[in-house]
Amino acid sequence: MLKTGLRPNAFGNGQVDVLIVGSGPGGLSAALSCVQRGLSYALIEKDELVAATIARWPKGKECMAEPYDVKCVGLLPVFDAGKDELLAAWRTILDQQRIHVSTRETVEDVQRDTRGWFNVKTNKQVYSAQRVVMAIGTRGKPRKLGVGGEHLTK
Repeated sequence: MLKTGLRPNAFGNGQVDVLIVGSGPGGLSAALSCVQRGLSYALIEKDELVAATIARWPKGKECMAEPYDVKCVGLLPVFDAGKDELLAAWRTILDQQRIHVSTRETVEDVQRDTRGWFNVKTNKQVYSAQRVVMAIGTRGKPRKLGVGGEHLTK
């Protein structure tokens, strides 16, 4: 995003450099990357739980979080473990980095303004963001957006 024109500004009052939708591993990693690069962000989650898919994983069943042949290079550790161990490791990092997740916040509308920024209305407030990261997992059943190509297999 920085290579394509994003400029760190830390606006406040609902204006952020990056709005992140979804608090699974992708969304949490995006928030950590924002912190590392000095970008302001808001991280919203429609569920009441952070990383809800993993939090609701069957007790005792190991989470296969990392493909065996792909090295984890992100700031959020991803490893095969039980959900409690994985979530505890993530919680430690999120607490250390003071990552805030606004739960029970759902996106209602997204519009682009004349500057090319995104105005995102949620059930709680309206954000103005230079970029939006859609990190929605929804357990493999993503909500369709009605855009060209979404019917393709890849």
